[in-house]
Amino acid sequence: MSLLDKCFAQLICDFSPYHTTLEEKLSAILSHSAQTINYYKRLLAATGIWKEGKVCLESFADLPVSDRQIINSHLVDLLSSKPKGKSYWNSSGGSTGEPVKILQDSFYLKQARSVTYYQKNKVGYRFPDSIIKFWGDEREIKYGKAQFGERARRLLKNEQIINTFNLTEEGMKQALQQIRQVKPRLIVGYVQSLYAFAGYLERESSSIPAPRAVICSAGVCWPFMRAKIEKTFGATVYNRYGSREVGNIACEEPGKTGLRIAPTVFVEVETESGITKSGFGNLLVTSLSNYAMPLIRYRIGDIGTLAEDSSGSFLKDIKGRIVDLFKTRRGALVDGEYFTHLLYSKPWLKSFQCIQEDYDRIVFNLNSYQTPDRAEENRITLEVKKVMGDNCEVLFNYCDFIADPVHGKFRYCISKVV
Repeated sequence: MSLLDKCFAQLICDFSPYHTTLEEKLSAILSHSAQTINYYKRLLAATGIWKEGKVCLESFADLPVSDRQIINSHLVDLLSSKPKGKSYWNSSGGSTGEPVKILQDSFYLKQARSVTYYQKNKVGYRFPDSIIKFWGDEREIKYGKAQFGERARRLLKNEQIINTFNLTEEGMKQALQQIRQVKPRLIVGYVQSLYAFAGYLERESSSIPAPRAVICSAGVCWPFMRAKIEKTFGATVYNRYGSREVGNIACEEPGKTGLRIAPTVFVEVETESGITKSGFGNLLVTSLSNYAMPLIRYRIGDIGTLAEDSSGSFLKDIKGRIVDLFKTRRGALVDGEYFTHLLYSKPWLKSFQCIQEDYDRIVFNLNSYQTPDRAEENRITLEVKKVMGDNCEVLFNYCDFIADPVHGKFRYCISKVV
């Protein structure tokens, strides 16, 4: 480890969430909430979690789950009278539902930066290694360049941005030149943008200087995407999962199975039968570092699975948004990965999206090099009916363009039923 990296690591560690146990952090945020937040003063006392000035973690599972609707309805009552440091507003994009505003404080920000550094360090990053980020910057599109403060932070971190909001064919060419010039040791980006650039490298028979690692985020890292990115970038892909509401939640590490959960959050999995340590379900996230507006047992809108032998320290995988799962008329849930497997290896296909319009209606939006024969459509239809039922109608819509939503979170599978 270089002297610079040691100094940087020490600076980060001064605000590290790794020094205390999960129980200590959970007790601290609950105690803070019971004393400084109107909404939780009532709720924590009513459930027995806050009793006679002490926290009773044994009753934590009795606390009602919160969601975006609750936050938006009780926003003022969810604000703390004693945040840790300067506060600022952040918001989710609302790509799959109503947006939500969150007040965060400087203590949360410092802890979040510590987690991000730790995750990058685990995959081989050493400050001041060069970094290329495939990231969305709407301000750069609006003003023509990043604002001064952002440019200064990038310079300090030896970081350059490839703006994914402007990733045209010409933008791909410029990105290739930029990567060859910088020779980044770490590449970070939206998984969909990294996958699109990997496709560009394949089409152009081009290559880039291999980084030490690639970290992808802001979407489901499907196996076919991981394989193509690793092949063209010449480096191992590590999946990172997070959100604007609570920051980085979990990230893969070398030699580990699943994603290690960050010490700034407590994660539970909620199924129809209750909280579970096996099987997939709704992820409930409790923020342990944001004292301005703690999110407690927050249903974040994603589906995941805890590693069965991890005692809650690893996520086995992230299945995607709730609406990335399809639901049959019988009530069974079908993982969206089933549908991506039907299409991702087709040489005639540029890109695709699968939408469940109703229980018995599946639409494939296909951007293809050429229209496949009817036998190919029949084969796909047959495979869909195996899981969705014989009465399922399967439609194929051939189009010249499939729009990407903002923030790089392209969704291959969308259910309007779940």
